[in-house]
Amino acid sequence: MADMDLWRFQGSWEAGIRRGILLTVCSLALSLCSAQERARSTSTIRPAPKFPPNSLTLAFGGMAPLSHNALTQFWNPGPSAALTMYVNVNRYVALGVGAEAALFFFDRQSFEGRFPSVPVHQLNTANLHIFVGWKYTGRLGSFLCPTLGATLGASKMTKAVYQQRVAGIRQTYYEIPGMTRATLGATAGLEFVLSRRLALLLEGRAQYLHNDPEVAFLGGGRTGIRINIY
Repeated sequence: MADMDLWRFQGSWEAGIRRGILLTVCSLALSLCSAQERARSTSTIRPAPKFPPNSLTLAFGGMAPLSHNALTQFWNPGPSAALTMYVNVNRYVALGVGAEAALFFFDRQSFEGRFPSVPVHQLNTANLHIFVGWKYTGRLGSFLCPTLGATLGASKMTKAVYQQRVAGIRQTYYEIPGMTRATLGATAGLEFVLSRRLALLLEGRAQYLHNDPEVAFLGGGRTGIRINIY
C-alpha cells in the first residue's frame, strides 16, 4: 500500500511538472507573438505625409517679342519676373493668382540703321501682366516633376510713341499705344524637389495678347523656386 501511494505521488508530481513546463512554453510563445505583432504594426503603419495646402512660386528669366515688326525690330529681349500664389486642389492640380513683368530694351543701332537721319528717342518698354492660373504637377520620381500651366488675365505694354511732322506730314517711326489687352498664357517645365518645402523650377512660357497689332505674342524662359506653405 505504501509503495502504491508513493507511485501515485510521484506520478502526480511529474504531471504537475509537465503541466508547468507546458504553461511556461505557451506563455513564452504568446509573449513572442505579441511582441512581433507590435513590432510589425509599428513598422508598417506610418502617419500619412502632411500635404501642403498652399505654395508660392518666384521666378526670374527673360522674355522676347515674337511678332510684329514695330516691336521685334526696335526692342530687344529683356529680363522678366513672376510671382504666383497657388492653392493646391489635390496632389496634382493647383489654382492660383499672380503677377508678371518683363522689360524690353530699345535697340538704338537698329533704329539708326533704319532711319539714319532721324534723331533717336530711346524708350524702353515693359509688359505688365496680372492673371489667374491653373497648374498640373506630375511625378517622374521623388526628385523630378514635370509641370504644365495655363493662365488667363490682362496685360498692358507701357506706351512708346515717336512721331514727327516732316513737310507738314506726320511721320510715325514707332507706336506702342499702351492699351490693356486680354491675355492667354501657357507654361511647361520641370521642378526639382529639394525637400518637403522647397523645389527648384525651370520652365518655358508663351503669352498671347488678344487683338493687339503691336505685340501679339511674347515668349521666354525662366527659373526660380517653389515654396510650400503649411
